[in-house]
Amino acid sequence: MGSPRIQPFIPRWTTGRRSVVTLLVAASVLAFVAQNIVENSYKGFTGQWLCLSWAGIQHGYYWQFISYLFIHGEPGGPVMIGVVHLL
Repeated sequence: MGSPRIQPFIPRWTTGRRSVVTLLVAASVLAFVAQNIVENSYKGFTGQWLCLSWAGIQHGYYWQFISYLFIHGEPGGPVMIGVVHLL
């Protein structure tokens, strides 16, 4: 009996490429750090420019469709509420 053969249609794990999950976690951590730095310097910036809102869309802030995905918690609210979804 020899070693089992790997089927050709099964993809092999490669060590040189990053997974999408790793990239999304890194982007989320970077967004968390950036949000806290910006919010401490400019109060209300996150809520006005990055959080998804009807008023923002009416003003043409179309990036809010993407940026709201990375917002961690309510601006000015407790940070731990926003961090819980990372666990």
